[in-house]
Amino acid sequence: MGRYTAHQDPTVDRAVEAHLARIVAAIRHLLEPQSIILHGSFGRGEGSVLLENGRLRFFSDYEILVVTRSPLYRGRFAALSRRLTDELGVEVSIAWMRPGRLRTNQPQNLSLGRRAAPTIHMYEIKAGGQTLYGPDLLRQGPVLDPRRIPPQAGVRLLLNRLIEALPYFPAAAPDPPPDPGETIRWLNKLVLACAESLLLLWRAYHVSYAERGRRFAALSAHRLASLPPGAAALPALVERATAFKLRPAWDLYPADGTDALWPPVLAAADAVFRHLMEQELGLKMGAYADFPAQFLHHPRVQAAYNLYRLPPLPAPLDQKLINALKYLRRRRLPPRGYWTHPAITANLIVFALIPLLALGRSAGDEALVAVNGEARRWLTLIGLRRPPRPDPQAEWQALCRDLLEAWVNFCYN
Repeated sequence: MGRYTAHQDPTVDRAVEAHLARIVAAIRHLLEPQSIILHGSFGRGEGSVLLENGRLRFFSDYEILVVTRSPLYRGRFAALSRRLTDELGVEVSIAWMRPGRLRTNQPQNLSLGRRAAPTIHMYEIKAGGQTLYGPDLLRQGPVLDPRRIPPQAGVRLLLNRLIEALPYFPAAAPDPPPDPGETIRWLNKLVLACAESLLLLWRAYHVSYAERGRRFAALSAHRLASLPPGAAALPALVERATAFKLRPAWDLYPADGTDALWPPVLAAADAVFRHLMEQELGLKMGAYADFPAQFLHHPRVQAAYNLYRLPPLPAPLDQKLINALKYLRRRRLPPRGYWTHPAITANLIVFALIPLLALGRSAGDEALVAVNGEARRWLTLIGLRRPPRPDPQAEWQALCRDLLEAWVNFCYN
């Protein structure tokens, strides 16, 4: 196994090291940080790289944290990420991190003053990151125990993967069609998120993809029986997705297209999500059109699914103010509907609508009309102004794009 991937071919490590050296040099040309950290798949030695006809194809991105006191470089980091992505041919994501977070393990740069439960993101940075430049700040602060990560983190993970994979669904019909390799990448990410959310629920999460695959295979043999029938295919799906993640190979998938791969994956995601909602919130879910109201009015949702904690403000006021700043950053005022529901924040509306649109659509126009109407009702509260489209399928596709934009604005990072 190499330093950055599961491959033992030294040419892969040399290529990755050349990329990382270029990234570090570009960051240091911009500023002199306290530290530069590589995390994500490459940080833990499990980056996805396909060796194909002597060339390398990357299915993982370089996730870089720049530890510095000043947040003023964030816009320039975004521009640098885009430039390096174009230059290297690998997606590069450079983000700012406040130095104190590595000592206190706070989940967000703006999460000040309150101790918070461990997050997947911070656990994986501390347990699976590598320092590329500067002192090794990863060893500061208490060690995070993954068994203390709350199960709602798994719910958020699954919802995030659903919305990221949504543009690759066959029903989304993007124009032009996505690259089959990218479709397989996001299909696999969704499969792995199903397994990871269950491992969090079972208190068996681990930083390594390989170890997660082994743990899921062992535990699922007797624990999947309590899930809806759609979960029965998960062990085989997870085994294949893990194999592709560690050593991508086209022969793991049929050569006749990707459309037929989605139904069992979406059935598994539906089964896992319903199980998580029952275990976490006691929700016995029926039709997805009823889900947003159930979720948004649940008494435990405010504390568990809002992201920011700003003393001395109570939830959800702190989250509402943060979201209001995000509107202003986009040169918009929060819509009137945003304030008429004081206990419901924009990010929670997005989370409630992801399963509605991703898992609630149906081949029948009548069911799809109900899904579309419910999605539109809630999106209007956070600023949707576009008139509805008369065709249910076209309206669903447009609502998916609207929701993806809202997710980027209110939930991403």
